[in-house]
Amino acid sequence: SVICSIEYAADRHNFQKVDNLIEVLKVFSRKQRSDFNNKVGSTNITVYDLGRMCKVKKVQELFRGYDMILGAIKEHEEFNPQDFNSLWCDSPQEQQCQLEEAIFSLLEDWAFNPQFKIEEHRGYLKKFIFSLNMFDSSENFNRMRNIAKSKMDDIRQDMYRIRDSMAETSEGGKKVIDRNEVPSIASDGPQIRIKVKDEFLELGRQSEDMKKHVDEEVLVPLIMGVASEVLNDFKEQLGKALNGDCGDNAVCVDDKESVQKVLKENQNWQRWFTVAKIKDATRMKAKTKEYAEEKSWPGSEYLGDCLRAMVVCRGGKESGDTIYQTWLQLKEAFCIKKGNGRLKNNFATAGVLKGDKHQKPPDMLMNITLNVEGCMPMPAEIQVHHEEILELKESRDHLLYEIYRADSISSLQGSGQASNNSKIIKKVLEENDHLLKENAKVMEENAK
Repeated sequence: SVICSIEYAADRHNFQKVDNLIEVLKVFSRKQRSDFNNKVGSTNITVYDLGRMCKVKKVQELFRGYDMILGAIKEHEEFNPQDFNSLWCDSPQEQQCQLEEAIFSLLEDWAFNPQFKIEEHRGYLKKFIFSLNMFDSSENFNRMRNIAKSKMDDIRQDMYRIRDSMAETSEGGKKVIDRNEVPSIASDGPQIRIKVKDEFLELGRQSEDMKKHVDEEVLVPLIMGVASEVLNDFKEQLGKALNGDCGDNAVCVDDKESVQKVLKENQNWQRWFTVAKIKDATRMKAKTKEYAEEKSWPGSEYLGDCLRAMVVCRGGKESGDTIYQTWLQLKEAFCIKKGNGRLKNNFATAGVLKGDKHQKPPDMLMNITLNVEGCMPMPAEIQVHHEEILELKESRDHLLYEIYRADSISSLQGSGQASNNSKIIKKVLEENDHLLKENAKVMEENAK
């Protein structure tokens, strides 16, 4: 309302009133800045956008200015990255450093702080932080990565404490974290044998281009088709394996998004499991190409997660026994052994063994071979998680890991980044200009 009144006063050359109302805006910017993020009427335009696009230059300067942006950053509120970039480029070094330090404080104290669910900050980071020009500097980008790494290490220590407590409260927990009791099972060879691969290749000249085409454009769709054919069989066999002699039945969750609702209806649950949709062709082809280059042709035979499932074991004193029993049931049901499947027991190695590859959330990752009558054997991946560790991983660890592993700021920006395109804003403002001015007239009359 104040912004509209300023424009109305400016149209009538009442510049004293313009100056007085700008002082009112300054008070609002100090005491009610969060209100600037509210939408105007039924539009998608915020008060902040309105101020930035105001035809009165003093108002534009206020909303695009140093104090406004610095204040928004300190309060973890929305701001315009384009305005920040302009300020950061054009400001004296002292102000430039202050802007940078404000951003790093935001990351340290809020965005990357494990006291919060960091995953909930993903949208804010993508929209307002990852598009800042200051991170084109390798020094600033690496400083952000180092903050993420430090916070991630703190979260991992919490995970390891949960893991270690299993051994203190249950016999199964002691066995799960013992590499001798539940040793990892390696398998570097192909995960699937496709009998018809050579027949397809012989239809052409067996050139490198033909091999690549058969691998990615023929065998990958074939694998996807068979995987879709046996998806329900996988769910059924997994359910039978878990509902053996482990006390309470495992709860099947068809849609992971509804897991809380399902568990609320099954309050005595000890385990829940879900089977994921088939991976899309783009991701499978990328892995196929990678395996063909690193291992041998066809790379598609090394795909170990054509089918994917996840088993989550409830936290608490009995969690170690539940995880150990889950392993025994899956091992027996799918005959997991050297030469037939593989196991990565990260409960026993994560944070224990040295090296970056062992600094990860504790869990179990196993690859099994699914046998269904009338179909070729199909590889599947089953993940076994501790409920509390998984919650830390998904809500706090995962985004920090992405940031730490990123090689540049562009890899974090993504294609879905929101934009404050000034032309779009201006067009919408013009469409609503008449209505806003009418409102301003009414307000001014009321003020009299």
